[in-house]
Amino acid sequence: MNFANLITLARIILSLLLCHILLEERNYHVGVVVGIFLIAFGSDWLDGFLARKNNKITDFGKIFDPIADKILVFSIFICLVKIGFVSAWAVIILLIREFLMSSARMLLAKYDLIYPANIYGKLKTISQFFSILFLILAFYKIDFYNNIFYNLGIFLMWSSIFISFISLFFCFYEHRNKFLKILKGEL
Repeated sequence: MNFANLITLARIILSLLLCHILLEERNYHVGVVVGIFLIAFGSDWLDGFLARKNNKITDFGKIFDPIADKILVFSIFICLVKIGFVSAWAVIILLIREFLMSSARMLLAKYDLIYPANIYGKLKTISQFFSILFLILAFYKIDFYNNIFYNLGIFLMWSSIFISFISLFFCFYEHRNKFLKILKGEL
């Protein structure tokens, strides 16, 4: 287990810590909560950077890095649903998209085909990051439904849903012939 992989595992632990704070320990200072979130989200960049820099890219990292990312994002969104901050439907829609995209990638990988990350995936990640950040900031305000952070967070969450489905559409559109061949058993 190399250092980059330990950072990936730390992101999962930080996700659990954030959930605990949001659901059980609401008296934390907003700066502490935002700091933990920024460290967790930044660790995604750091573990990839270290793995590439030190030429320590592992199968563990390839599999668990995206899983840790999804655990971070969805555990916080689920906590925000639990506390009544966001719509469960929004999170369900995002989860469906993630399952569809992951399934498409796994299916393509089975045939040695790769659907790499693209600009839409990066835009989705950025909008989810700022959505969560603004919603955490709004959570610590008393009058959160009239809060600019809340409105920005919700807008960005729905924007990430829209962008997510654009990326899913392009994945299926760009590889439509391959998917048809797979479905017909020709590949």
